[in-house]
Amino acid sequence: MDFDVWNYESLKTRLRKRRIFGEVICTLTETSPLEMNKNERKASQQSLTKFFKRENGDQSKKYSFNEKHSVEEADTFSSVSSVRPLAKEKPRKLSRTRRHSSSSGQTTITEFFKFPDGKGKVVEKVKVANNQKQASSTSASSANVKHKFRRCPKYKFVPGTSFVVDAFKFGKIPDIELYFLSHFHYDHYVGLTRHFDAPICCSQITASLVHLKLKVPKSFLRVLSVNEWINLGDDNSVILIDANHCPGAVMFLFHLKNDHYVLHTGDFRAEQVVLDNPIWSSIQVDYLYLDTTYFNPAYIFPCQMVAITKMISIVKQIQQQHNKLLILVGTYEVGKERIFTALAEALDCKVAVEKNKMQTLKCFGDKKLSDSLTLLKSSTFLHVVPMGFLNRRKLTAYLASYPTYEHLVAIKPTGWEFSGRTEDNLIDIQKMNKITILGKRFIFHIYYVGCGPESLLNFSGKASARVPYSEHSSFAELKQFVLKLRPKQVVPTVNVSARAEINRVIGQWLNESS
Repeated sequence: MDFDVWNYESLKTRLRKRRIFGEVICTLTETSPLEMNKNERKASQQSLTKFFKRENGDQSKKYSFNEKHSVEEADTFSSVSSVRPLAKEKPRKLSRTRRHSSSSGQTTITEFFKFPDGKGKVVEKVKVANNQKQASSTSASSANVKHKFRRCPKYKFVPGTSFVVDAFKFGKIPDIELYFLSHFHYDHYVGLTRHFDAPICCSQITASLVHLKLKVPKSFLRVLSVNEWINLGDDNSVILIDANHCPGAVMFLFHLKNDHYVLHTGDFRAEQVVLDNPIWSSIQVDYLYLDTTYFNPAYIFPCQMVAITKMISIVKQIQQQHNKLLILVGTYEVGKERIFTALAEALDCKVAVEKNKMQTLKCFGDKKLSDSLTLLKSSTFLHVVPMGFLNRRKLTAYLASYPTYEHLVAIKPTGWEFSGRTEDNLIDIQKMNKITILGKRFIFHIYYVGCGPESLLNFSGKASARVPYSEHSSFAELKQFVLKLRPKQVVPTVNVSARAEINRVIGQWLNESS
């Protein structure tokens, strides 16, 4: 018979700590401990496994695990050994787990997912030890089990509808019919797996990435065209607007049956190209769900193309000094593509990527980008690597693996790890033989690894140059965007704990401009 390992370990520990073996030994051997010699006492301290088997009378007979039976046995043994009842501790804690999965496989788990045609597919089915009714009552999608007790925040819901935006880490939400995904960044699709069985509305690029990376069936992906009103039923409609954030990123503008307009920005960069969209002049936004990542006056940076142009200028200066220069650009799974595509065009070269990165970039449907890619790293001096690869040790080893090149420049277009540093703190960084281009938050760090005695001070007489780069809106851009739309209500989606202060500042903006 199988036994509960948790009970076994707990009992064994307590017996060892308390050193109360008398009653247990008497019960197991029916002999007083005083009448036994050392060997007899040792032999009598049998494992709880044998005890459970002997109590059943037939050791060869195998039993399926029964949670109720296990708890009763634990209580029986507790009363014999005068140890605290275990049914109130480990068995009760494990009972919920056993209903979903058992390490010894005695409990049934049936995963059933609904499909559009009304039929279902059994994903996993383990043999039922008890009755079918108990098994069916515990059937649920893995996402629902994992996130059963997590509550979806209000700002994820589209008011007055059965829609949510970027709300996958809360499992299946009651009464929700459509799930909208703004873009393929982890903090927005977290919780989305191949087992998710509800309609997901997103752009073509995002749908391709979700299917490729997460293996979500295409039958659940509803691809919506950009800049086109889509009827969602029940007199509700939506239009997708480019968010200027990363490939496939969109904002969702809902027109509801009560004639309200609800805009959910997702993550976005409110540069002039976004402000100039003619749709803003034809509607009145009632609810604005705003990306407030950089809702702070300290976050000031130029538009992306200004930052990229400055970065290209610096790289070209370094290239003039060192002909045999290897350039690395750090990227996320999706994002920062504008940097290496602009570099490739400016330097007239191919972009070397890994195979999985090539597959990701192919999802964008950009022929010009696809034509610039190559898997042969030796054919070009511009390589794309993961952001986490850009540290001094790995860069030094990378340069050593390419003897054709004598110098390396690594561009890291993010600055989270440098946030809060002052100018004085940068001295240590400069001594590490790397050029660091700093900004307020999202910034370029250009690492310089060379073989000679050159230092930063030899580079155009400058130790550092400021070139901030961001894929989120600056504080000034957020203000311009809010004043452009003049929404009736603003709901922050980032730094939500500061909602009151954010709304107070936005209220001041609107009052001053009225």
